[in-house]
Amino acid sequence: MGILDAELNRRKVAVRTLPGDEFLDLTFSYGGTGSSVGIRPRLFNFHRAKNETLGRTLERISQNLTARIAVRSKKKFKASSPPASPEAAIAPTSIPLTSPVQLALQVNESVVSPEIPNAFAWVNGAVLEVDQVPHHVVLNPPTITGGKITSHILPDFPIDCSIDYEFAEENEAVFVWLKHVVGSRSPVEQLNAQVVSAAADLPISLSLIEECVKQRMKPLGVWRIVSLQRDWVPTADDIGANVGLLCFPIRDGQVGEPFTTVAKNLVMSGIPSPVPYRRRHAFCQTRCDKNSFRVVSYNLLADVYAAMESSLKELFPYVPAEFMKIDYRRQLMKQELVGYNADLMCLQEVDTKHFEHHFLRYFRRHGYDGAVQRKKGAVAEGVATFYRKDKFRLVSQHDITITDAMFENPVFAEMAAAVSGKAKLKESIMERGTPAQVTVLEDLQDPSRVLVLANTHLWYRPTFPHVRLLQMAVILGHIEGVVKLTKKSLNLARDPAVLICGDFNSTSARGVHDLLRTGSISANFKEWKEFCEKEDEYVELSLQHPFRLFSACGEPAFTNFVPQFQAAIDWIYADESALESTSVIPLPTLEEVSANVAIPSVVFPSDHLAIGCDLKWKS
Repeated sequence: MGILDAELNRRKVAVRTLPGDEFLDLTFSYGGTGSSVGIRPRLFNFHRAKNETLGRTLERISQNLTARIAVRSKKKFKASSPPASPEAAIAPTSIPLTSPVQLALQVNESVVSPEIPNAFAWVNGAVLEVDQVPHHVVLNPPTITGGKITSHILPDFPIDCSIDYEFAEENEAVFVWLKHVVGSRSPVEQLNAQVVSAAADLPISLSLIEECVKQRMKPLGVWRIVSLQRDWVPTADDIGANVGLLCFPIRDGQVGEPFTTVAKNLVMSGIPSPVPYRRRHAFCQTRCDKNSFRVVSYNLLADVYAAMESSLKELFPYVPAEFMKIDYRRQLMKQELVGYNADLMCLQEVDTKHFEHHFLRYFRRHGYDGAVQRKKGAVAEGVATFYRKDKFRLVSQHDITITDAMFENPVFAEMAAAVSGKAKLKESIMERGTPAQVTVLEDLQDPSRVLVLANTHLWYRPTFPHVRLLQMAVILGHIEGVVKLTKKSLNLARDPAVLICGDFNSTSARGVHDLLRTGSISANFKEWKEFCEKEDEYVELSLQHPFRLFSACGEPAFTNFVPQFQAAIDWIYADESALESTSVIPLPTLEEVSANVAIPSVVFPSDHLAIGCDLKWKS
């Protein structure tokens, strides 16, 4: 018997009440006991005002339960009393009256006054007597409010599912993965060794799980337990099967109402081999040693863009629609990223609505923590940075929106004044919500090794390199301030190392790289007005920064590969004074990225390629 079996079997009234809300919600199961023996148990929900009296609430509950019994009694009476003649069938029939369900709320075995408002009546430890059957009151129990399994279930990939928790955390939940098996007699039939082993460590017994499966999963009686892990990876043997999930929310020894869901689609056929990123994984099979770390940067192609009709018809017409769906692409992204064994991951075009459910939770299970910075404006995507918790300690976060920093930080007063005098240029800049996520991390092996990591996604328009130049100048100026602040606050003997990752939308010959590599740009630099026709479209400024930076992945042939454009625009720049690049994760070959015209494709989830390298701390 599991240590939480008794808690799960206990009859409870779940009371959801939040500070500031005017209403509370009561949920409990009724049926199968006392006056309701003949009624199949079901959940009843009541949404009541906190200032309503307890007596009025109990009266309403009684009316609903009594009506339920009356309906059942009427059906039972008619079934047991067939008419003796056609005339009797239409004659008035005397149906037995149903006695009202009796309710009383008790605290410490004393009945609570019906005049007390709900806000003060429903407390932990109270007991609701329903026709003398006790139901224990639990305030804000662990709850699953919803969830679903991905529409694309692929063999050899952990099943992607999203669960919405309230008053619970995923790391305490018990997951029971099930496969629909016609002819199966029991959920615990033919259990594999992994399930048997995992069951021994669960706080809920296998027999109780079996009972819940039989009672709750539809259709009844044909589900078999295949995994008790959070992530189940179907195999080729599961192709064509339907998949279900039973999940128990748990918090501090309390078990909430189990949640069930069934996948809408069957397990699909596997993706074609070879998968190019798996070849890249062969170079990343081991973690870096204590004096090095691996960093990966990846533009994921946000679903807010990929799902647009214009994208499907104009940008990616060569991609079958099903391979553009985020449910499909996201599984490839996650498997690809985890396979690099990186210590740092800088992601761009991360859909904010998918971040917590699908990225943060998943990567936390693999030892990471992280955060997302949404791009300012209406489009719900941004940049996200993840770090391994056994490699780095988060010191501080210094995120900015580049435009805001340009016009609000006194450090950029000269730049802001110059831009403000150019109406067209200012308009172009003000419309950009470009983020720069700046994270300060401390090496757990050596606290003197501190990293200031920037993750960004610069504006994409090809004819605006001068705007990207200004954006990068703001990022570098902001980083300079963070470096000074961090050195002082941590009392460091040397400056923190600088690392800048992201989609710069700039090829190697562009001014953004000149600025990063040389430390300066002159006022007569050609890009200031290369594509500008009018005076108010550009400024001519001298730019400087104090860092010695180099491209840690060298000069890739391409990182963005679509029919209209193939070039390297994703970059990792590292601090030459503190870091050296010891290896670079090889990119896919031209043959691989062009096998299906271009990317994305059935085996490439984005129109960009992940780039990565190993960086070693200099002594």
